[in-house]
Amino acid sequence: MCEPLFFEDSVEYLSYMAKAGLRVQVNTNGHFFRTRDFVEAFVLSGVSEVNIAFDGIDQDSLSVFRGPLADFAVLLAGTRMLINARDRLKSALRINMQFIVSR
Repeated sequence: MCEPLFFEDSVEYLSYMAKAGLRVQVNTNGHFFRTRDFVEAFVLSGVSEVNIAFDGIDQDSLSVFRGPLADFAVLLAGTRMLINARDRLKSALRINMQFIVSR
């Protein structure tokens, strides 16, 4: 599966679908929530729900599933920024965090 936020105009496409009356749900690795502008555009796009794949509880466990380029600090900061923007903009965006549980 391809990361839906990888493309520069992804938020524009998501907004277009939401404005067309579609319920839009996004599954992401969360690594593109890096700037306030991007996060606010995402929240205002009309996306109904976002699932963020944490896939770990710290850098070590995240790296096992996502590889050495995955950055837990970036993931956590971006998720906090997303939650803050949703609340500040009074959006109904539902934010879910998904984890892989293993021994």
